[in-house]
Amino acid sequence: MAGGKYTEAVAEAKAAIEAGDERASVYALLGEAQTLSGKYDEALASLNEALKREPKNAIALRRRAEAHLARQDLKAVIEDLRASAEIEPDIPNRLRLAGALAAAKRYDEAVPLYRRILQDEPSNNEAGAALAAVMIESGKGAEAVTQLESLIKAEPNRADLRAQLAELYLQAQPEKALEQYLAAAKIEPSQPAHQIGVAASLVKLGRFQEAAGAARRALDQNPKEDVAYFARTNLATALFKLDDFQNAAGEYIRILDYQRKRGDRKRTAITLYFLGICFDKLGDYEQALKAYDQFMALASADNQLEIDKVNLRLPSLRNQIKEGKGNRKK
Repeated sequence: MAGGKYTEAVAEAKAAIEAGDERASVYALLGEAQTLSGKYDEALASLNEALKREPKNAIALRRRAEAHLARQDLKAVIEDLRASAEIEPDIPNRLRLAGALAAAKRYDEAVPLYRRILQDEPSNNEAGAALAAVMIESGKGAEAVTQLESLIKAEPNRADLRAQLAELYLQAQPEKALEQYLAAAKIEPSQPAHQIGVAASLVKLGRFQEAAGAARRALDQNPKEDVAYFARTNLATALFKLDDFQNAAGEYIRILDYQRKRGDRKRTAITLYFLGICFDKLGDYEQALKAYDQFMALASADNQLEIDKVNLRLPSLRNQIKEGKGNRKK
């Protein structure tokens, strides 16, 4: 098993049991090998046998937690990791438990556990970063900012921490977000997500020409589709604000393709609204009408302001089309 030959390890452990060696340690070894080879159902059966014989076998409990995790049984994962941490209350065991509690959104238990770990080992950056993430998820943004600022002082070259902090700053303090995203991009220049953060901050600050440049730099790195989507939303917004409606329309069309593939009705609606404005500004009235009609078909009460604006525009737009006005863009 130490050499990574898990299938052979499983066979040897089974052979030992068939030969009459039914100690808990043998079943634990078999369950561990089965877990490592991805045979989780078989691993559960073996680890259950080990724990019947030795209920306080910490290794068996940890491996059984992994098997439960593969089956998305977070409650069982937490129970086994808690039992393992009680037997061996070291930092790695407690970190595993805290992570499982956070994954189950049991933040009121995860946060104090992370804090106790940091009391015992203040330099544990894994616990510090995880605590900040849990605070963000649980809505304790101010506390998360303090935690991240402290971590960054200790480790100024951690781009991931700077990006986390920037995300918290973005809505209310975009200038601080920009500072952190720029620092993260300098540390990890090949990471397009940092450039996207730079673009988002610049959009918030109204620096649209710079925002477009940052978004394009992110796209030049050929990111995965899910990442490219966010670069394009920032680029489209910047181009729209710069009155570059031709190029903005092209970005909105690409964004629509992504949203429709994922059935994102709410975002599709607002993208169609802005696409309609782009075509309208370009004098492509037929395409504008088509986009506005599609927007109205998808719009909800959340879009009432946009609905009112489209309703005001539609009568005159239809008249312009009827009179043959506008320039059809191919």
